[in-house]
Amino acid sequence: MEVQAKRSSTDEPRAQYVTEIMERDAEEAARPAPRVKRRSWVPALAVLLPVFILLTAWNVFRMSRDPEVFPAGLEHDAARFVIYLVAQEIESYMDSATALPASLEEIGLEEDDVEYVRSGSTYTLATYVGSTQITYRSGEDLDPLWNAFDRLQGGIVQ
Repeated sequence: MEVQAKRSSTDEPRAQYVTEIMERDAEEAARPAPRVKRRSWVPALAVLLPVFILLTAWNVFRMSRDPEVFPAGLEHDAARFVIYLVAQEIESYMDSATALPASLEEIGLEEDDVEYVRSGSTYTLATYVGSTQITYRSGEDLDPLWNAFDRLQGGIVQ
């Protein structure tokens, strides 16, 4: 016994719709894919290449000069502050060892620019900035040397 499915009146539009979709998909598959336009690197290179060349030239020019550690006016203050730090290290050593160190290397300092001279129970620290000598003798007030740090901070930040 054969049973035939009843076709409703709505089956025909559905079949027609499916057919139209399949035909449209077949047409799209047959049509060549559109070419994707590639971006040109020429404008970017035209801008970046001169910038790169200028930065390279600037760096080469800067390398030919010695770097400025401190602005010209602050070199004396930097030297004073270094003497302050060395004096503090010596005072700390004296507090623990109750004697002056034989050299700065004995307390772990390798300050080539600071000259340390021991004489009995006193010492002298000296350094040069250009042709100017900056000297500290043990027992002198350390405040002027510490104040150099304040001037250094203000000069570097500005």
